[in-house]
Amino acid sequence: MSNPKIAATIAAGFRAILLYIRPAESVEAIAAQLHATHGRLLDARERYNAEAKVAEEKAAQMIRAAVNKRSEAGRAHRVASRLNDLLS
Repeated sequence: MSNPKIAATIAAGFRAILLYIRPAESVEAIAAQLHATHGRLLDARERYNAEAKVAEEKAAQMIRAAVNKRSEAGRAHRVASRLNDLLS
């Protein structure tokens, strides 16, 4: 065996020993972390849904304004056309 192989074997052995003697997290602690993460994800989803709803309402308002402007322009064109016909 060469020196790098020996060093890798020793390092792997130390890692295995450390993993064995290190206390494992309890199931309750892991479940609490998962629950907290789930709560944060739900909060973020609610926040983004609220932002999306506001954006949709703003877009609908802008569309209504554009439709109104278009109809006003159509009316103005018809009036101008009638006046042009009357004056000519």
